[in-house]
Amino acid sequence: MTSSTTTGTILLFVILSLVTLVFYAFAMTSMMLAFKKARHRNPWIAYVPIVNYFAYLKVIRVSRWNVLWMLVPLITLLPFLDDATASVISLVTNLLVLVLSIWWMIRYFKAFGMNPHRLWWMLLPGIGTLLVLIFQLQIGFSKKYQYQFM
Repeated sequence: MTSSTTTGTILLFVILSLVTLVFYAFAMTSMMLAFKKARHRNPWIAYVPIVNYFAYLKVIRVSRWNVLWMLVPLITLLPFLDDATASVISLVTNLLVLVLSIWWMIRYFKAFGMNPHRLWWMLLPGIGTLLVLIFQLQIGFSKKYQYQFM
């Protein structure tokens, strides 16, 4: 590996890290604003990874014990599983987490009066996640969407 290739790789890593940080800041700021609309006691908790799931689930009125479902894919790390079994378990558990995440996002949209049919856009390859981020920004920054689960 030449010096210019290494420099280019490091530069690409830095740029992608900065872009990721910007997206994270936008997403968590909109979540914090949504938590304020929901009159959550500590809206700043949106910036704390993992802990923000507890507040998110409280806002959408789902038991905070549901966070444990996010740990289910870790089963594949068990040392006694062979590769084929781990692959099947990984597929099933990741699908479970995906379905739960979509269900929670539907409840989140409904909690703020947004049409949950917009979530179909998240199935678009490449831009689906960006569109969901835009919808979250609308919930956080727009006065049109108010918390309705009071």
